[in-house]
Amino acid sequence: MKRLTVITPTLNSELYIEDCIRSVKQISNRTNKIKHIIVDSYSNDKTLEIVRKYDLKIIFCPPGNIYNAINLGIRSTEDEWITYINSDDLLDKNLKKEIENLNDKFDILSGAIKIINVKYNTNYISRCLPKKLFFSSYFVGGMPIPQSGTIFSRKLFEELNG
Repeated sequence: MKRLTVITPTLNSELYIEDCIRSVKQISNRTNKIKHIIVDSYSNDKTLEIVRKYDLKIIFCPPGNIYNAINLGIRSTEDEWITYINSDDLLDKNLKKEIENLNDKFDILSGAIKIINVKYNTNYISRCLPKKLFFSSYFVGGMPIPQSGTIFSRKLFEELNG
């Protein structure tokens, strides 16, 4: 069974973490192929109290580098598929079909993301750039693939050495 691990780095995220967790649970309840791991950098607000209500795995990582926290979370699981969303992000409820169909035919799956405000209204939608613009976008500081709309394989993570 192909599983997806969702990594969420946190630091004093009490304002948004519960909505983030609920968005992952919403899909997880419809398919048992999702595991959610919280990597906390020693929050001193109510973040951990909120997370513990949901009985999620919590890993601690020193503050100062969000990518160290994400990589620590990824390395703590052996699941075949991985994504990470920040504590103020939401996993789209319509991902059930894509998660159930993850397979070995590809190493990365990416789609559009909605940029929302604090009232959950969509401000705009960010989509992947066309293939012909991928490389040129790096030279101007662009991101051709929206991070929070991307799922990648463990094989790819290991091939790129994290």
